[in-house]
Amino acid sequence: MTQEIKYEPPGFMAVKPDVMDRVLVFGGQTVGSFANTLDIEMAVAYAILSGERIGVDLARKFIKHYKAEFAHRYIDWAAMGIPDPYRRIRKRNIKVRHYNTRNII
Repeated sequence: MTQEIKYEPPGFMAVKPDVMDRVLVFGGQTVGSFANTLDIEMAVAYAILSGERIGVDLARKFIKHYKAEFAHRYIDWAAMGIPDPYRRIRKRNIKVRHYNTRNII
């Protein structure tokens, strides 16, 4: 007897499917290994990787697994209607700093 899984995403966080595909391929992971590392079912893993919104508990697992400094790149901020809060920080860190080198002896 097969058990049908009814999964309804509550809608807290969404990831970018194309970016996550590249992350999994680069890391040599499959959807099954992704599901095992997050300790979730395969249907939920496919839902996450297809860009559906996930709940708070799954979002916490995802962010803890991928570490916050990398996970924010995989989150689809536009789909959630939120501007990327890390955009300003990334731009500030990328700016070239011009130091005054004339007074160095």
